[in-house]
Amino acid sequence: MADIIDFKSAAKNIQRKRAEDSKKSILCLEGHHKWQASKKKPFENKQGRLVTVYICKNCQREKTVLS
Repeated sequence: MADIIDFKSAAKNIQRKRAEDSKKSILCLEGHHKWQASKKKPFENKQGRLVTVYICKNCQREKTVLS
């Protein structure tokens, strides 16, 4: 006999997965990044100031902040 598939629950799972995947990229496109301090370069010293490098978790974009 054939297996019975519940299409409603399968469709909901697919929609949920697509929403989670697109949520990450859409947020970054709109400028809402998830910044995390870089562990490769925790800090640099330029012109006597502390420079921290942040990297977005989703799109790997870099941002530097002077302290």
